Order: sequence, then C-alpha cells, then structure tokens
Amino acid sequence: MAFQDAWVVDKTMFEYVSQGGCSCCGLTTAMMNFAALADLCSDWETDDEERESFSPWPTFIHEDVQTQRALIRLRLKAHMPAYTTFWADYGDAFSQWWDAQAPTTKYRLFQLQDADVKSYVHTHGDVHGPYSIVLATVTEQIKQFDQTGYSDGRVPAELAFERHLRFEKGAFTLDAAYLASTDPTSNFCALVQHLGGPRLLPSHSFRSDRRVVRIVLARIFADSVIRKFKLAVAAE
Repeated sequence: MAFQDAWVVDKTMFEYVSQGGCSCCGLTTAMMNFAALADLCSDWETDDEERESFSPWPTFIHEDVQTQRALIRLRLKAHMPAYTTFWADYGDAFSQWWDAQAPTTKYRLFQLQDADVKSYVHTHGDVHGPYSIVLATVTEQIKQFDQTGYSDGRVPAELAFERHLRFEKGAFTLDAAYLASTDPTSNFCALVQHLGGPRLLPSHSFRSDRRVVRIVLARIFADSVIRKFKLAVAAE
C-alpha cells in the first residue's frame, strides 16, 4: 500500500538511483565516527538500528542514512536552548498573548509550504544524499496521515500536534480545534515548551524520521509565532 514504511524504503532506493547516486556519494559521512555520534544521541535505539540493517538498501546507503540521522539530531539539539530560554523569560506572557489572539490570526500564522520545510532541513541539518530522500519521502507520509494512521509521538504535546496537523491546498496547517485548545499538556504553548527539551525526542527512537520532520514543522511554526509575539511586546 502506498505511503507505508515499505514504500519509504523502496522509494528512497528508486529516487537515489534515478538521481544518479552512487556509493561514492556516501564517503563523507562514512568516514565519520558513527559510533561516537550515536553515543551523543541519548534517544538512540540500537535494536531498531539492527533491524533496519536487513532492509534492501546497499550497505553504503544504510551507513550514510544512519550517520546523517545522528548528525541532524545533534544539529537540532544545538538550537533547543533558544526555546528553553524563551519560555523561561516569556512563558506566562506568551501564553496570555496566544490565548487572546483571534482564530483568523492564528490560522494565518500556520501556513507552511513544502519548500520551507526543505529549506530548514538543508540550512539547519545540512542533510544531503540518501537521507534527504528519506526525509522528503516521510514528509509525504505525514501529508497522508489520514491514510497511514502512523502515530509516532510519545508525549501529549507530540501526539496532539501530529493528530491535528493537516496538509491542505499545498500547505501544512493545523485544525481549528488545536488552535483553540487551552489544554496545558497538549496545546500550542505546550508544544513550544516541548521544543525546549530537556531532550529532542523524549523517548528512545532510532528510525524516528517522521518525528524529526514534525519537530522541524513545529519549530518553523513556533518561530513564526514567537516573532509576532516579540513584535507585539516591542510595540507596547
């Protein structure tokens, strides 16, 4: 069935070959110390890693993908303190401001094109080669959540975000119920807190590609709202 996990594996291989990829493309990441990178990822799940080694991908693709999985997590973790500091400084004021915004204002802030996701991943994660294809493919899965039903979150803020995320008219958005929610464990303010950690992924997860893409989506949304909030504060 389209958009299932087996489809991700097959599509990654097909797209990589179609784009002219070869084993030399993975040499840069293959030379990195993957074991050392994985040790820095406290949420790494070695059992899942071993199971994926039986996929039909050639060894060099598997090694490149798992190395870049570790790298993007480390790079995303480097930005977590910004959200921690923001919430410590403005959490209460931000929550009050957010609750006071009109539904139409909230809706306009949550319109995100595919290109913005790819740009963020490229800029902040330096993702390329086979893993860039993996992320593009699982992004398609996320768009088809109503078909796959793949629920990857572990905490209320993650679960609510993935459940209410929509892809409509060529853009990612969030439904009205989520934008209006005042539940302190799963609403948008809870998501902003979640982005500050203490961990990038709050439970063990190796093949967490959809969770990583959703974190990217959440960060882009949060950054947009935070900018608007700071402009409002500066104007007071």
